[in-house]
Amino acid sequence: MHPDHTEPPYQPPSSPRRSRRLRSIVFTLALGAAMFAAGAVMLAPDQTTASRPSGQGQPAGAPPRGSIEALQARVTRLPKDSGGWAALGMAYVQQARTTADPATYDRAEKALRTSFTVQAEGNTDAEIGMGALSAARHDFPTALRWARKATTSGPYSSSAYGVLADAYTQLGRYEEADKAVQKMTDLRPDAASLARASYAFELKGETDRARALMRRSLAAAATPADTSFAHNVLATLDLQDADPRAALARARTGLRAAPGDSALLETRARAHMALGNTTKAIAD
Repeated sequence: MHPDHTEPPYQPPSSPRRSRRLRSIVFTLALGAAMFAAGAVMLAPDQTTASRPSGQGQPAGAPPRGSIEALQARVTRLPKDSGGWAALGMAYVQQARTTADPATYDRAEKALRTSFTVQAEGNTDAEIGMGALSAARHDFPTALRWARKATTSGPYSSSAYGVLADAYTQLGRYEEADKAVQKMTDLRPDAASLARASYAFELKGETDRARALMRRSLAAAATPADTSFAHNVLATLDLQDADPRAALARARTGLRAAPGDSALLETRARAHMALGNTTKAIAD
């Protein structure tokens, strides 16, 4: 987050009513952004044992810490590590978003269910993971149930409130979603919470505020997934504002950081189409 920002990280949008005057294309693009948010983007279980560094440094040639390969190795070595299984499940959900391969969700559910067999009660990380997985499958009532469990077992987990906000948003319960986002940012004003704050304003058509918060989310991004997501939302906002050249430039920047990201490829294709470059759009 830039130090020269003086505004609070998030304040709920002032108007309690959703604008009825947004063009249908704005709503469609905004809904697309929400689907990516609901797919567990930027949600790393913030209390998982798997996310805590163990030891000083990393052996040469070892897979990056937090990668699917590293998490697979961890649960093979420590099969009774409930946090490791939960983190692996979340990593699979994220992989499904970036690769557009829904079959990966089955692997995510298997890992999360294994986490519950190790720790059946009070397993906040796995509850967050199941909520994110349900949202990614567009089963928002189930996502809400898991999110409520997670916020009960882990009342100080910002990620739990992120899943809660996503579920409420997709169920049309916007005031409750705003409260969940506020709680999330109070607990941890990071890239994930700022992204959700941005989306709260996007839904109301306040694109300038949405863009400002998403830029702050980009500045706070700690992972390639955080970075690619923020670039994609900013490019989508450019498309909403009928600026396809800016959207194209933003999507290209995001793809340099995350080559092959399906959401960014889709957005770049939309930008190409808006500029009349049908061949490039089809290629994307």
